[in-house]
Amino acid sequence: MILYKTHELRRFQFSLYTKWAGGIYGSPTITGTRPGCNIAGAWAAIRTIGRSGYLEMARGTMDATETIKGAVAQLEDLELIGKPDMSIVAFKSDKLDMFMLADELNKKGWHFERQQLPPSLHFTVNYIHKEVVHEFVADLNEAVGEVRKQRLAQMGNKLQSTLVKGLSKILPEGTIAKLQKNSTPDLNNENKAAMYGMMGALSGTDDLDQIVLNFLDTIYTAK
Repeated sequence: MILYKTHELRRFQFSLYTKWAGGIYGSPTITGTRPGCNIAGAWAAIRTIGRSGYLEMARGTMDATETIKGAVAQLEDLELIGKPDMSIVAFKSDKLDMFMLADELNKKGWHFERQQLPPSLHFTVNYIHKEVVHEFVADLNEAVGEVRKQRLAQMGNKLQSTLVKGLSKILPEGTIAKLQKNSTPDLNNENKAAMYGMMGALSGTDDLDQIVLNFLDTIYTAK
């Protein structure tokens, strides 16, 4: 265990990178989601299921992935990023607010990594998803239709992101972060599109670094 006397000292432990196209990366430690226990668990799982079991799971995973890729390709508002050969898929849109789409999918029980540069959604298909892939495709089609109807909200989010980006160029560094610090993030709010749009506009700036540090400090502080 490590204990810090002040919040300011603990901030040096956090690892973050806000210019990554894969999204805004913030982690309480440098190892992120790859601690030693996960590696040991993966080794034990492979030893248990064997080669044949692994091949069966890989086949089921890739079948589910191909189903999702096909569903995305059929939606004219969405576009696959690259040509994924494995089970990691990302898609973007020139017509829809992708962060609003993520919000709509969240409400249906689907949770994705939100990426930036360009705004997009990223997910990793696992073996367990083969049982729910058709349910996801149906929800994706429905969510796209719901976002299409929200044109005014999409315009509002885009205007806010443009405004924030413009202010970041004329205000002293750290100003936006200080203003943001006065507001407590609502982790239960399902509508996060505007927040992610703002952060995308601030990508790579000192303001965004400070906002992410403030957020990590908040969620890892006992109330």
